[in-house]
Amino acid sequence: MLAGALTGGGRADCGGGLSGTPADEFVAERIGLVREWVAQIPFDSARGALEHVVVGDGLVVAQTDDGRVHAFAAAAFNAAARPGAAAIGTLLWSRQFGAAGGPTAPAGIGPRLVTVARDLELFAIDRATGATRWQQRTGRPPGGSVVEIGDWVYEPLSGGGIRRLTFDPLQPTADPSAPVAAQRPKPGAKKGAAKAKADAKPTAESLRPRTFDSAGRVERPVQALGKGLAWTTANGVLVTLQPTETDSDRFEFGLNSPAVEAPLIRGSAVFAATTAADLARIDFIEAGTRGLRTGWHVVLDAVPDAGPFLGGDTLVVSLGESGMAAFSAETGTPLWRSPVAGRVLAVAGDRIWIIDRTGRLAGIDLASGERRERLCLAGFSFPVVNANSDRLILASPAGLLVSLAPRRPAAAPAAPRPAPRPAPPQPAEPPAAEGEAAAET
Repeated sequence: MLAGALTGGGRADCGGGLSGTPADEFVAERIGLVREWVAQIPFDSARGALEHVVVGDGLVVAQTDDGRVHAFAAAAFNAAARPGAAAIGTLLWSRQFGAAGGPTAPAGIGPRLVTVARDLELFAIDRATGATRWQQRTGRPPGGSVVEIGDWVYEPLSGGGIRRLTFDPLQPTADPSAPVAAQRPKPGAKKGAAKAKADAKPTAESLRPRTFDSAGRVERPVQALGKGLAWTTANGVLVTLQPTETDSDRFEFGLNSPAVEAPLIRGSAVFAATTAADLARIDFIEAGTRGLRTGWHVVLDAVPDAGPFLGGDTLVVSLGESGMAAFSAETGTPLWRSPVAGRVLAVAGDRIWIIDRTGRLAGIDLASGERRERLCLAGFSFPVVNANSDRLILASPAGLLVSLAPRRPAAAPAAPRPAPRPAPPQPAEPPAAEGEAAAET
């Protein structure tokens, strides 16, 4: 049975439970994964449905259509667990926020808050305890995930624009130079007055909600970039706001077409795949002449439908029915092209994990693009896409969650073959001496 589950040549269905699926610790070990934790979301799946599962730094948040939000402790992205932290997989809290029904955006997970937009209300929830920090009635359906960045919470508006709220209305911002603590001085203002404004401490008015022009409808989640935030619009513009001493600087970059998914941000690099079959790296330059600059750009041979995803230096894009393609994140150099098609879930270690067209979980070699594993998913049919970390999260509609961590690190991309060296030039024949020339004549 194990061999059949691993190769896809056994039973058509591996049955219920964990046995024979990647959540089986013996199967996980065979495919280079470790089962970190298993947990059950506390809701009645016979009367409700699982809506969203979001993977954040140290937290996995599940939302169900009965209005409940459930938070589980998870591995931190770039650091070891803090002393006294709950064991990973522990249910930290499960609470009701708003009434059942109505549109719901996926939760935003920040360092202090979990933010949930449900129907016409916005909830800011303490991520450690599940207590409501504050609640606002927005009067509009959610335009996307609401996220905490710095001392602010940013809410995309369904009609366009981004509204900024303080993360805690009862406390002043921690940073006196936070954006719009004072307005940018107008041209011609006296230097002394401009300096006084720049040195002014935040006032109660500076903590009031403020709406920024988003340059179009915000289609993808707002993300942190540099010391500020970035987003993309439905008309194909990448925008970032970066705080200054007096207000904020705004930079825009034309992608020429909409991004197929939220761009992938790593450090100061932004990777975006667009509906015009473009893949680009855009770098945010902080020193000197600040702004967004093209790092590299490639034209894909098919329109992407997901991605990009990153493992080590390998950037992977799903091309729909045409398969997948991989590139060097540093240079944009093509690495491989695979005909295997499916929905990409995550890059974990040296594998890209996808749900293929037959509904099975397939493992694609990150270094070569070849399919290595094909496994039965059984009840784990609720797809959880995780481009934030190297964990593969499986979920069932009944609320069973499994976290799988890689045992092997991401493989280095295959080195491109060196071009053949040109043949060395043949040395020219030396000119004949005068005596030899005379003898020939």
